[in-house]
Amino acid sequence: MKRLIIALLMVSLPGLIFAQPKEMMPPGGKGMEKSMEFCQNLNLSDAQKEQLHQLKLAHQKKVIPLQADLKLAQLELDELVNTNADVKKIDVAIKKVNDVKSQLFEIKVKHQLAFRNVLTDEQRKILRKCESGNCTGAGCKESHKMRGGKCPGMSQSGDKPGGHCGAEAD
Repeated sequence: MKRLIIALLMVSLPGLIFAQPKEMMPPGGKGMEKSMEFCQNLNLSDAQKEQLHQLKLAHQKKVIPLQADLKLAQLELDELVNTNADVKKIDVAIKKVNDVKSQLFEIKVKHQLAFRNVLTDEQRKILRKCESGNCTGAGCKESHKMRGGKCPGMSQSGDKPGGHCGAEAD
């Protein structure tokens, strides 16, 4: 019984630590319209929009396979826990889940940096204002209401770009 409790704690604790809310805006929906308004607040050039679009595509190509790997690793872990497998096998499965989560986190941070490097100093200032909730643009303020006070260009957790002219990060 103690082994089962320990195994369940080992499985649930990393999940709680690394749990991340998912982006709630559907592509091309009302969220996209608000994101486009936000882009106007940033005054992105066509070249910047293209760069951000290319960053988004490259990011998705990296992230999608890892998200699939994560789901499989979590499924395997659940199966081990539910079948009262050996603790060593469970430990290996936990490590695999955490390794994939770590890779996803690293990719997310690097994507954030690449995203911000496309912006000018003035655009970064606007973005920081929006992240802190001090936006002045109409589209940004409306999106704050829609997203519970978070910038339309940031994830629900407020820590990653998302929605800027198709440059969202998942």
